[in-house]
Amino acid sequence: MSKRKESFLQGVIYLMVSQIVMKILGMIYSLYLTNKRGFGDEGNAICMAGFQVYALFLGLCSFGVSNAMSKMISESLELGDEKTCSKILKLSLVIFTTIAFGLCFILYFGADFIATNILSISSSSDILKILAPSLVFSTVESVFRGYFNGINKISISAKSSIIEQVLKTIFTIVFVETIGNLTNFNTEIMAKGSMLAASIATISSFLYSFIQYKKVSKTQVFKKTRPKTTKIILTEMFSILIPISITSLLMILENNIDSVTIVRLLKNKIGEIEARKIYGIITSKVNLLLNLPLALNGAISVSLIPEISRNIVKGKNGKVEKSINFSILITLIISIPITLLYMIFADDIMKLLYPNAPKGGSLLRLGAVTIVISCLTQNISGILQGVGNSKTHLYSVAIGMTVKLILNILLISNDRLLENGAIISTLISDTIIFNIMYIKLRKSFERKKVWKKALAVEKQ
Repeated sequence: MSKRKESFLQGVIYLMVSQIVMKILGMIYSLYLTNKRGFGDEGNAICMAGFQVYALFLGLCSFGVSNAMSKMISESLELGDEKTCSKILKLSLVIFTTIAFGLCFILYFGADFIATNILSISSSSDILKILAPSLVFSTVESVFRGYFNGINKISISAKSSIIEQVLKTIFTIVFVETIGNLTNFNTEIMAKGSMLAASIATISSFLYSFIQYKKVSKTQVFKKTRPKTTKIILTEMFSILIPISITSLLMILENNIDSVTIVRLLKNKIGEIEARKIYGIITSKVNLLLNLPLALNGAISVSLIPEISRNIVKGKNGKVEKSINFSILITLIISIPITLLYMIFADDIMKLLYPNAPKGGSLLRLGAVTIVISCLTQNISGILQGVGNSKTHLYSVAIGMTVKLILNILLISNDRLLENGAIISTLISDTIIFNIMYIKLRKSFERKKVWKKALAVEKQ
């Protein structure tokens, strides 16, 4: 096995282990909040409505940064241009930190308007204000993670993610437990405490990444090469970053479609309290479980980008194809068993995990249908980004998001579907996105039997 192959596999393993740990802790975090007296589905609705808006703002200033940097830095490092790697990092820190500060102020001072007029959940206003400062720290950490991934130190990115989730879980339990006892289990105040815990964890993770960067930078030895000019770096960066960032924003907007439509459309039919509970079930219970295989598979997608980029720079097309085939095989191994598990034992899983709020089994069973497709879409996105094609994911997500918005309005309003409408619209939009990207991948590599090749046993 080659050195690069080992590096790719090690990167996948580091990220997958971190995702497993994060998801276990995230499950503990979710189980605690959902089963906590006074919190439950309504508390989840308050938190998730605010968090989805925060995620949208985070996308404006950081999503795509990590992938773009890992691609550029891995290519420069492969060509022996270490000075350009350092310059890419410094320019990224200046640009994206400035953007993050601006959006932080907008989110903080616009929180009341967003919560009241857009989310229709006024209690989410303080949630947005609590989360706003985290924009800056999360953005800077995204820059560092892209740098670490590009120089083949993916373990640092993985550890920072684990640190954030560990502290988030611990602080949340401590804060919510304390606040609950002091306020006679006031839902809104406990929700604020949980988001404050998340913000503190984000800051702590950033500090870890910063310390690791200082250690790494002390060991760097720069060759006597002339780095690329600022203009060239920025041109390359934004040509990669803009499609990835817009795609990420569209994906966040797609999630926010549920935030805006579910409560708004259902409250006139079943009442606002019940509508909030359904929204909480979908976003904090069903989506959490559906995102588990996507989180595990995301490790493969993140590792593929720098791996494919550096092999293409050196013209190692055979290694590119092997990496792709291997990634697809692992994706199928991850996604198919989880899909079957959810479809067969959905109700039992909900009863086991959420004994005090077991509703949502039918929604989980319905949503599980799209797991394999969504995981493969993740892989295709990483592959296309690695070969320099970020636009396909952009326009496919734009089409899928438009379809979801239209279907949400039509299906949630249907008296026979109601809460099922949001899940069905997601299934249809995800299928459309996958098909568009699969067709482009097949054309890009000029082969019609990608999946058969992916499952073939390669002779060493």
